[in-house]
Amino acid sequence: MLKLDLKVLYNELLQPVIIMTGTAHKEPKERHTMVSTSTTPLELLVMLYDGAIDVLNKAEFHERNKDEKRMLYYISRAMSIVEELINSLNMDGGGQIAHNLQNLYVYILKELTLISAKRDCKGVENIRKILTELRAAWKQIR
Repeated sequence: MLKLDLKVLYNELLQPVIIMTGTAHKEPKERHTMVSTSTTPLELLVMLYDGAIDVLNKAEFHERNKDEKRMLYYISRAMSIVEELINSLNMDGGGQIAHNLQNLYVYILKELTLISAKRDCKGVENIRKILTELRAAWKQIR
């Protein structure tokens, strides 16, 4: 289990979040979550973890159903979300914790790249476990 100083994480690691319109990834009939202007950076971070976990579940579902195209689409979506997690880190003020999280996120990106290249979701469970533990740690701050 990850042991994190949650106040340090909240106060020092999160940079102001910019909500961008549009998306590089579009798929027909996909549900999009609306984010209110009163949503806190912490709530947005938890939403990113939720989104990553959700698309990893979808990737596994499509792999089981022999739909490689959709599986790869959802792995790509997970990679985009992890990139956003990296971008949300305050590397100047976050100290060693920010660097450790960055290294963890880079590890996750490498694993997702391997999964995509091999077209095999065998490593998804480990990634989902890491993201779930991080999500739970951030959620405790509320």
